[in-house]
Order: sequence, then C-alpha cells, then structure tokens
Amino acid sequence: MRAWIAVAVGVWLGVGCTVPSAEQLAVERLCAGRGTQTLDGVLRADPKACDRGMELTVQLTGFKPGCVRVTVGTPDGSRSASTLVSGRPSTAAARNTLRVGVQLSEAWEGNLRLGAEAFEQTCDAVAVTKRSLDAAPAAKGRVSQVRLELAALDADDDGYVATSSGGTDCNDANPAIHPGAMERCDGVDDNCVNGEEDAMDGRTWYLDQDADTYGGSVIQACKQPAGAVSEGGDCDDTNAAIRPGQGELRCDGKDDNCNGFTDEDFNTGSNCIAEFQCSGTRVCDASPSQASCQRTQEPMRWFIDEDGDGRAGADVGLGCTPPVTGAVSTNADCDESSVFVATGLAEVCDRLDNNCSGGVDEGCGPLQRDVYTGVQGTTGFNSIATYELGQKAWVVGTNKLVHLFDTTASSREYSDSSCQRDWKAAWAAQDGRVFIVGANGWLSTRLPNLDAPCFTPQATGAPAFTGVTGINDPNVGATVYAVANTGKMFRWSPPYNASSDLLEIADAPANLRAVDGHRTADTLLAVGASDASGSPAAFRFSPAEGAWIQEDLGEAANGSGFLRGVDVVDARQAYAVGEKGLVLRRDRGGWSMLPRVTNTVGAFVTLTDVVAYSRSAVYVSSSEGNIHFFNGTTWQVVYEGTKALMSMDGPLPTLISTAGDNNTVLRFHP
Repeated sequence: MRAWIAVAVGVWLGVGCTVPSAEQLAVERLCAGRGTQTLDGVLRADPKACDRGMELTVQLTGFKPGCVRVTVGTPDGSRSASTLVSGRPSTAAARNTLRVGVQLSEAWEGNLRLGAEAFEQTCDAVAVTKRSLDAAPAAKGRVSQVRLELAALDADDDGYVATSSGGTDCNDANPAIHPGAMERCDGVDDNCVNGEEDAMDGRTWYLDQDADTYGGSVIQACKQPAGAVSEGGDCDDTNAAIRPGQGELRCDGKDDNCNGFTDEDFNTGSNCIAEFQCSGTRVCDASPSQASCQRTQEPMRWFIDEDGDGRAGADVGLGCTPPVTGAVSTNADCDESSVFVATGLAEVCDRLDNNCSGGVDEGCGPLQRDVYTGVQGTTGFNSIATYELGQKAWVVGTNKLVHLFDTTASSREYSDSSCQRDWKAAWAAQDGRVFIVGANGWLSTRLPNLDAPCFTPQATGAPAFTGVTGINDPNVGATVYAVANTGKMFRWSPPYNASSDLLEIADAPANLRAVDGHRTADTLLAVGASDASGSPAAFRFSPAEGAWIQEDLGEAANGSGFLRGVDVVDARQAYAVGEKGLVLRRDRGGWSMLPRVTNTVGAFVTLTDVVAYSRSAVYVSSSEGNIHFFNGTTWQVVYEGTKALMSMDGPLPTLISTAGDNNTVLRFHP
C-alpha cells in the first residue's frame, strides 16, 4: 500500500511540476532586467514584449567614460532603439566592463546591429568613440552573448579623454589640466578653454574700443588682451578722436581730450580747399567731427575721351578743377564705346546714332545687302579679310585663295599650287598683303598682284592653324600672329622669307580657334576651349612674359563648347562668340555675358564670328546662315540665309563683309 502511494505521488509530481531550463531562467532574468550577471543597464527594444535577448558586454579600454549610449537596430536603419547607461561599472569586480541587457521579442527577428558610443563625463558631453557590429539575435527563449570594445586614451586618469583620441583633454599627461579645472594665471591653459582668458586672478586692463591707446571699460586678464591697454581715462571710448593726452581737435561741443573743457582754439574763417578741389572757408561742422572746409564754389562735371574719336563723353566725376588730365567740362560724345558716334558727326546709315540726336539712321532706309554665291567655285569659304576701308577683300577655303576687288564682286583666284592648301583663316594688312594659315602648319602670304606663286612656308611641328591676325606697321610691314588648335602661337615678322622670321612664341593649355588684336601686341586675345575642362576659354597675350594669360570668363566658364570668333575693338573692349548662342563682352579686362542668340524656334545657335562698332552695334554670324544684330538691348535677325556663314570682317559699320559655305560672300552697305 505504501509503495503504491509513493509511486502515485511520484507520478503526480513528475507530471504537474516542470523544472525550468537554464536558458529559460536566463531569458526570465533578462526580461526582468537582471541578467545572468549584474547588469549596468537594460535596453528595452520592444516595451510590450520580451521573449529573447542579448547580453552586451562593453569592454572599456584606456579610459572611463561618464556615459555610454547602447543602440540596437536593423542594419538598414529602418528600426532602432537605444538607452543611456553610466560609464562606471556598477560593481567593483566588473572593473572596466559594462554589461547591458537587450530585451527583444519576435518583432526583432533577423540580423541586428548593436552599437555602443562613449561620452566624457555626462551623456550630453563630447562623444569620444563608438563601435558597432552585426549579429543574429538569439532564438525565442534564449539569450546570446555579444561583446564590443570601446577604446580611448585618458593617460592621466582625470576622467577626460585626450584630444588626440577624440576627447577634450588638452594635456593628457597632467591630471590637473582638463576642462573641469579652475583657470589661473600660471602660464598654462588649465581648463583647456581659451587659454588664460577666463582666469580668476588676472590684472586690470582697459578695453580700447576705438584703438586710440586709452581705454574705458575694465578687463581682468593674466596677459594684455587684444584690444586692451594699460591706460584708462578715455571719456568716450567709441570715438578715437576723443582721448586724454591731446589737444582739442574738433569744434563739436565735446571734450575731445577728456580735460573737462570743450572746443579750445579752432582756426575758423580761414580760406581752405574743400572737396572736389573747390575753394572754401573753415567752419565748425554741425555733425560730430573736426572743423571742416565748407565750399564757397560749386563743382561741375568733367568728361574724357576714352574711344579716341577726339570728343569727350566719359564722366570722370565732379570737381572745380579737372579731376584727371585731359578732362573737359563739355560732354560731346553720347557713346564712348564707338569712334563712329559723337556730337557733331554726320548721321550715316549704319544702325548707329552717329550724331547723338537720340535717333538712329534718320532719313535712311534699310541697309542694302549684296549676296554672291558660287564665287570661284562652291567648295566653301572659311574666312574673309578686308582692306582699303572694306572695299577689297581676300577669301579663303580648302585649296582656295580668291581676291575680291570691290563691291561689284569682281574676283581673281590664285590657283598656283603654292597657293593651294586647306586654308582656315586670313588677315589682310593695310597695303593689301594677305596672310593665310591652315592645316598641317602651312602659312602663306602674297600681294594682290598678277604674280602666280604664293610664298608658303610650313611651321615647325606642323600645327593645325585656326586663326590669324596682325599688327600693321607702315614703315616695315605688319607683324602677324597665328594660333593653332594645340594652343601654340607663332609670330611671323617681315620680311617673312627667313626661317628666323617665323617663330613659336607662346603656348596655351587650350584648343584655340581665333585671335585678334588692336594696334599693339599687348591687346592680342585668343579664344577657344580649355584643354582641361572643355569649357569656353580666352587668353590675353603678354609680350613681356611671352605667354598666354588665361582670363576669367565668369559664369560662361562653367559651360561647355568652343568660342569660335573674337573681335578686339580697342584696348578696352572686345567681343567673343561661340557655341550655344554664347556672346561675351570684355570691358577693361572683365568679361560679361550678353543675351544668348537663339533661332526662330528658341534654340541656341552656333555663332562663328563677330564684328562690333559700339556697345549698341554688334554683328554675329551663325552656322545656320543668319546674321544677328545687337542694339545694346536685344538681338534681331538682319539677314536670313541657308548657307553657313563662317567669317565676318569690316573696318566700318557702313561696309560689313561675310563669307561661308557654297562660296557665299555677303556685303552690307548703305
């Protein structure tokens, strides 16, 4: 009977009372916030449930943080949770080890990213180090162990990490120096903030706000602060003219020398020279300033001649005497950007207000235009160069050199083999001599005579020449400058027939397409595209340095594409054109953009060349075969064609010539 009862009791106990496993106990302890060992903090990733977790051990190496932030989240950052724990282990036995329980639920399945970040002193102080790792969480009913190490340097064990380790301790070899220390005048930055500026035992200085060597407000500092002096007594430290140790400087009703008196001895009533170099009398000002010279004579405006047409129109300011040499008091020029506009000139038909009347081309009809196609063939012209006030011209193309005699378009082709090359550009001197350049380093020159041959040398290195211009000299002949798509510049000097006459003189980091100048070599400008960026580029030639100096094109340099044409109007002004309707104006060394040129459907057009006669008279040719005119405000089409126009030239706004595809020559005239 007793044996049966014992068996029954044993069976009942075995069925009704299950002993929890160690893993279940670990989960229960963790979810209760206790852990397998004493925890320094608990991170509740899911505040509503806990059926699994992690125990994170954070090893602190080299320092004792004030606070540690522990985070758990998904690797992609879509979920995260964090908690802050003290950086000091809760048990002495733990030493430099923190243990944090991470409570999880089935909502946190999948790989997790655990992280720890240490802070100096408090949780809102400087973060000095952080680490993270990816781990798979324990399955339901289990607790996994994870370990991280946080390392930083606190060599003097003062609770602050060395700045070299991301902390704020500026001297980690001295426990007395740290951000929490009291600053003293001891030659050391005790609290690592602003040197000794916040020391408690500084000497007395005076803030000198007006920099007159006398101060007003008192400052306590170890060393003389910037802006402070040792002498006080300034009765108005906002005004450098008011200070001790000087005479009375102004008749302003103030004590200028802080001696208790005002306005001692001023020389009022005497003659003087006032602003704008006008005669005047010395009087006391109503405003707080020294006695000044009051004008007894009124100034007038003065003007100078900037465009060289003999009439002054550029305002150089007011004065009772000329403010600059050569200034006059009469304004006789309404447009100092053009030699074709001035008071007293006759009005001609050229789209300019020549006589400064306020109107343009009074009594004129539209400018006439003569269009010639198929001039000496149809292979196409690449360049036109005019001379004798535009009445005569040279045009060139592939194996084509043609002279145009006058506006009737009578012409002569020079077909000798010495004149036949792939010519890209031409320039004509005032005596009619033409200089042409082209592919493979070929250059040529001749006069408009009946001689068959051309003189045609080849430059060293056979560069692909793209542009040419010259500086006239009636005594010895023109000096010619040619540029290539490699950025090289050659000078061709008279008499042109010796090897030493043709020299490479400069090299620019660009693909150059055109060059022009005005009377002197220091006005030479070449344009193209930068080798480095492919953006529009312009270069000024420096004869003294023998080098191209790249110029700042402003916002235009941020684009892409070539500048293809340039016209140097004078030493002050130049214009350049290129792809995407780009038109640039250079004024006294600075470049700016004009409105871009578009076609009838609003698309930007490729511009091939430009001639300018004023800020309000700029002509450009396009690859679409049109000529556009800028009147200072807007663009308008003044010629519509179907063949690309490649080049423009003309010394006068009354006779402008262009040339292009299908051996087209176009001339504008009254």
